[in-house]
Amino acid sequence: MQIRARLTFQFTLLVSVIVLAIFVVIYWLRNNYIEEEFYKRLTQKASTSAELLVTVKEVNAKLLKKIQKTNNDVLYRESLTIYDYNYDKNKDIGVYASNDTSGFKTTVDMLNQVRKQRFVKFKQGDFKIVGMLYIDRFKRVVTVAGAVDKAGQKDLENLKNIMISLFLAMLV
Repeated sequence: MQIRARLTFQFTLLVSVIVLAIFVVIYWLRNNYIEEEFYKRLTQKASTSAELLVTVKEVNAKLLKKIQKTNNDVLYRESLTIYDYNYDKNKDIGVYASNDTSGFKTTVDMLNQVRKQRFVKFKQGDFKIVGMLYIDRFKRVVTVAGAVDKAGQKDLENLKNIMISLFLAMLV
């Protein structure tokens, strides 16, 4: 192999590795940002619902369900459940549930972990879930909210496709 061809190959390899490393870092940072923003949205929904149900005397579970249905900011397969702090699985299903079925399973261990740590993030399959303890002067509730971040997954898929295309074009 001639020295000119070898230098060209080495330069191309070096630049390719550097660009690939940069693309990997960009993808990782974007993934973390999207995940944090999604958890932030879930947390705001859980906090707002718990606050409405606990602090506003006029709001009960039926009215809160109507309010949630008129909300335009609904996440894919969203589910929100509010449990009494002393919730016992054998007694009832909780104080409030946004829908009858949920794509994820809330376990007693999850609720206990939320009671201890006050705020916990979970993942179950495609679901991202937050559990938080809401404390008012007179009442404490455990709120569990979860949904699938379909928009975030689509965003990451588009970013990956763009980066692969750019990397291949750069190699050529």
